[in-house]
Amino acid sequence: MVVSAGILTGSGTAAAAGASTAAPATAVAAGAQAPSAPAPAGVVEPDGALFTTAGAYPSLPALNAPVVGWASAPGQGAWEVASDGGIFPRSAPYLGSLGNVRLNRPIVGMAPTPTGRGYWLVASDGGIFDFGDAGFFGSTGNVRLNQPIVGMAPTPTGRGYWLVASDGGIFDFGDASFFGSTGSVRLSQPIVGMTPSPTGRGYWLVASDGGVFDFGDAPFLGSLAGRASAPAVSVSAATGGYRVALADGAIWQFTPGSAGALADRLPVPSTYAAGAVQKAAAAKAVAIALSQVGKPYAVGAAGPGAFDCSGLTSYAYGNAGVALPRTTAQQLAVLPKVPLAAAQPGDLLFFYPDISHVGIYLGGGLMVDSPHVGAAVRVEQFSWFGPVMGVGRPG
Repeated sequence: MVVSAGILTGSGTAAAAGASTAAPATAVAAGAQAPSAPAPAGVVEPDGALFTTAGAYPSLPALNAPVVGWASAPGQGAWEVASDGGIFPRSAPYLGSLGNVRLNRPIVGMAPTPTGRGYWLVASDGGIFDFGDAGFFGSTGNVRLNQPIVGMAPTPTGRGYWLVASDGGIFDFGDASFFGSTGSVRLSQPIVGMTPSPTGRGYWLVASDGGVFDFGDAPFLGSLAGRASAPAVSVSAATGGYRVALADGAIWQFTPGSAGALADRLPVPSTYAAGAVQKAAAAKAVAIALSQVGKPYAVGAAGPGAFDCSGLTSYAYGNAGVALPRTTAQQLAVLPKVPLAAAQPGDLLFFYPDISHVGIYLGGGLMVDSPHVGAAVRVEQFSWFGPVMGVGRPG
């Protein structure tokens, strides 16, 4: 899998998701701090292998949860974050983590402060956790979201940040201003990341197909929609424009002098690149499905307020950039099959002779599913449903 934080740019306090201390969003103009040099672009694997334009790092041993994002530490290497909030410094200072904290929703990304002496973590419900010199300016932890949060970006001053949802909805806090969103636009593929313009008076969003959306003073200089060699994983600022990183390590630059030029190709080994698309989608789908825990079962429902079993799987993978048929039988029919003994997190488990139930495998005998009328989306032992009739691997 290849994933990336949407932005590449102590106190150790953590604002729990749903906390009532959230500050209200504001519309204060971003500060006049001088723009910093563009940060490295890159991609990261669920095992922690990190490939960036500033260097590469090997995989991490014995992880409790997959790595879901990374952020550059200005002049000091990088940090990686796992879905349980565990932090792994790469030649960067350790400033705290959530590895021993029970989270309401999984972590989906992180962003550094401009000084490099702090960072924020963001959960899929928009809960914000701050460490080092990162300040807490608000969250969406107690807001009913149409789609899950997928990333965040700090303002140039470090006194605010934006959150972005998979539908391109934007939430601004502190000195971050709202310049527009794609929340009311029908997207071909979900948004996977964002980055601010150097002034902080605009931002770019990128979808998984490489489509780019510009707001404020962020100029549109082109996109990869319809011609990307792999899913996009991030967009980052470049001098005069922006760069789009793809899952296969290709870095495309969009600036006035080189709009749409292949600027770099990271040395992602073929052992990673071959499975990058499927692994990226699987990890994202798992995170999205887990973020729906507690929502009610409803026959024929496919979210975002309620789900039946195949509605949950199609919703989770659809927001991860992989379209699935709507029913359980159709899903099993079209997916590549793997033995149960070889099942990996993100695979779909199908039950009963008539293939009338499906869940998303999490590992360790667990799956997340929407089981039946009167129940809610939950994590449970898949053995409760009896023999597994088939295992499908989306992506």
